[in-house]
Amino acid sequence: MLGSFDSVEGLDIDKTVVLDYTQNVADITLDAVATTCGIASTTGDDTHTGSGAVDVVVTDAGNDTVNNIGSAGDIVYGQDGDDKVEIVDNLFKRIDGGDGIDTLLLSTSIDLTGLDGLVNMERINMTNAAPDTLQLDIGDLVSFVGDNALEYMLPGGSEKMIIDGDATDTVILNGQDLSDISGGTLGDAGITSDYMDVKIDGENYIKFVHAGLDLELYVHSDLVDDTPM
Repeated sequence: MLGSFDSVEGLDIDKTVVLDYTQNVADITLDAVATTCGIASTTGDDTHTGSGAVDVVVTDAGNDTVNNIGSAGDIVYGQDGDDKVEIVDNLFKRIDGGDGIDTLLLSTSIDLTGLDGLVNMERINMTNAAPDTLQLDIGDLVSFVGDNALEYMLPGGSEKMIIDGDATDTVILNGQDLSDISGGTLGDAGITSDYMDVKIDGENYIKFVHAGLDLELYVHSDLVDDTPM
């Protein structure tokens, strides 16, 4: 059979088996992987907690929360609803938020640069009791977002991601600490901002764009240098 497609997503079978994929230049392999979540997924708002070993979690409809994900081989497939996935490391194989506005929760400092296992995640939230550092490359974010579920909140057609956090947290974007921007110049010449506040859900955010990408990144103002010029 010949053909083509734009994307591949996991296919779940009765919430007990997921057809996960491995892709290389030549082909794509589908593997049947048993789910390991400790409670049954329902159409309500469920909470799943990873074991610290390899976990495979498939949620259902509802605003679900999946905690303690990050071990090598971990797989999470969210479906309908505004889901939240807490990551404790960057060794996971795949996190797919599915439909809705889905949030990646950080419980520690994380480097997401170059990861290809994140898709359909619209928000990253660093807010917790500890000062954390998030490292990102803006070129990766287009694949992280996937379905542009934030379009209804921030119309305009471009892919969008929101990053939340507080003043003790640090976002390093393409090597540049956003809380310490010297002379208004970002490390990557293609990244620009007007440093004007944008209101989202009553909070102030700073919008960053890249000349070569159809992407808007909104970073909470607490995380951005308030005198960058």
